[in-house]
Amino acid sequence: MKTRRRWLRRVLFVAAFMPLLLSAALWGASEIWAIGGYSALSPRDSASQHWLYVRAHLGGFQLQWNRTNHVAGCQYSTVEGERSGLYMSRWRDLFAVALAGSPDALDRMRRNCTKWRSWREPIAPPQFTGAHPCPAGTAGVSFPLWFPTAVGALIPTFPLVSVIRARRRAFRGCCRMCGYDLRATPERCPECGTAALSPVPAAVSG
Repeated sequence: MKTRRRWLRRVLFVAAFMPLLLSAALWGASEIWAIGGYSALSPRDSASQHWLYVRAHLGGFQLQWNRTNHVAGCQYSTVEGERSGLYMSRWRDLFAVALAGSPDALDRMRRNCTKWRSWREPIAPPQFTGAHPCPAGTAGVSFPLWFPTAVGALIPTFPLVSVIRARRRAFRGCCRMCGYDLRATPERCPECGTAALSPVPAAVSG
């Protein structure tokens, strides 16, 4: 039982670093690639199609929801296509036209991607025909990726503080769990029953 608890504490200690590592990796990768995915949230034959888009590029993260309605003279471009997917490509290739047309396009795009914002707005159906979607509404949120990285950096501090506190207690000759003085009972804590990691010198009676 004690071995299971020890392994469980170790697993939780390592898991506390995972949000930091994942968010930092996504933040770094977004500076080079545009990473994202999409998924349909409604049946294929539904009159109103709902789509969820997730994007990360230029240090920002965006979660967007779109709704498309079937109107006369307008067809869905994705009715017969894939309903979900992932993509990863260099953002310089995706925005090559914008970057070439304006020298400050990169700065404007980065400010837009790393801005805290949310939106919800209807979009009028465009007047065209052919295999194109007809947007009827969109909503979403975006935030900079440094924020989840900073939050992920705070999570490991709690187990680290616990480890440092336990080591300091053991160094002073106290129980690493409750802080009880173990000089009189060096093998095991009489307060909580925790075994000492190393024998504590017993108190010498005068």
